[in-house]
Amino acid sequence: MTITPQLIKDQEFESKFRGFDPIEVRDYLETI
Repeated sequence: MTITPQLIKDQEFESKFRGFDPIEVRDYLETI
């Protein structure tokens, strides 16, 4: 998968009580 600035900008994360789901964000960052 080619990572582009637009792909990063368009990424959405599920909201949790105190912000974004940290596991989902970590998994995404490990992907890029």
